[in-house]
Amino acid sequence: MISTEWHELLVPFAESRARADMQMSGYELVVDSSGNPTVVAEVVVPELTGALDLFRTHSNFLFADKDDRDAASQRVIEAAKENGASGFITVLLEYEGHHPAVIHRFSVYLVPTAIAPNLRKPLEHFVMEENEDAEEGFDLQFAMQEELLGRVSGTLGAIADEFCIGSPEHFSAMLHQGWKPKKTLREGQLASSDFYSDEQIVQMIHGMEGANALQFMRVFKSSNQLDFDDAVKSSQRALLGNENWTLACDVLFSRGKLETTSVFADIYNCLCLPETLYAIAKNGDFGYSPKLQIVVNQSDGKSSEAFSGFVAWDGDTCPESPDVFFQSLSGGLENFYMQKQVGAAWQLDEKAMHLHGLTYGLVRLAIRDGAIASGSISYDGGETWRDTEPGIHACNLNDFVERNAKYVDAFTNYIDGYVGRF
Repeated sequence: MISTEWHELLVPFAESRARADMQMSGYELVVDSSGNPTVVAEVVVPELTGALDLFRTHSNFLFADKDDRDAASQRVIEAAKENGASGFITVLLEYEGHHPAVIHRFSVYLVPTAIAPNLRKPLEHFVMEENEDAEEGFDLQFAMQEELLGRVSGTLGAIADEFCIGSPEHFSAMLHQGWKPKKTLREGQLASSDFYSDEQIVQMIHGMEGANALQFMRVFKSSNQLDFDDAVKSSQRALLGNENWTLACDVLFSRGKLETTSVFADIYNCLCLPETLYAIAKNGDFGYSPKLQIVVNQSDGKSSEAFSGFVAWDGDTCPESPDVFFQSLSGGLENFYMQKQVGAAWQLDEKAMHLHGLTYGLVRLAIRDGAIASGSISYDGGETWRDTEPGIHACNLNDFVERNAKYVDAFTNYIDGYVGRF
């Protein structure tokens, strides 16, 4: 294989070479300003055994003391190897935020990347037997990942002061809340820094190009059909449960697929209104607010179309009290947090939005030669649009917070009271 650029080719080429039955070599072609070849050099491709596949479930071991964390990190690595992880990333994190409730400020965060070939079949057989009555849609690979990490935790026992099951969403939330990566340890496919820097490894754990069920950020082109289709599929996963934004993106991506375009997508679909409201009211933190930015650029460079999502408010509806709201939503605040703990709270989001008079709105902009040619707004997933009017903005989540200060203050106190009691 000969290419002028190898940064994005190195990993897939190494994976292909590891599986191929023939000799494969890579060469970098250097060209001058006129495009004429000047030098051809063989690329050094690090050895890679098996495909790279970061687990979607992670292990987070938390400690109150840094020395205890550092001493435990090697034991975590040994347990991962012992239980069949032939590749993994271990990130040492430290909390640098200011929330007094964070007691365990040091973390060993384990993300396996591969199952040892000699264990894969036995592990698959064990998981299939344990789930022989599983319903349609059972995810075998995910179940195998969970089983392996369960075995790692069983080997380690009570090694940490606290243990959490991690995920791309969990990791992203930690970094947003003030956790900082201090050291990245690698085994297996990613042991060499020739593939990715530590900063790139951290972004991979985020999973924002498809593995993260809440966040998605990616640039993709219709000229690369496989990448385009994968990106659309990944964005749909991130938008699960948000019908309005899903409908709009389906239309936009379908149109983009038929044209010569490049697409930029930035999505955060948290589907947890109580947490969004709490973060805004308590800390002025809009980082937990839903976000949708989709820009489709035409190949001529002169025209583009953009969708911007926002939380729209009807300008009037507000629950009588936080208690009435949570009783209507889930039978009480405790039940809501139980749903959140088991990962089912997102199913309550549509009802939570309705009880506050909120919905997921969209603004569409057509841009020609760098200027906005037209703009329109929709509240039903793009089925109907109306032209935007200069100087008039749609009521949004920020308006709800500002106009219902008494309710919002009571809302934060209500949640704080629950946390304090339990």
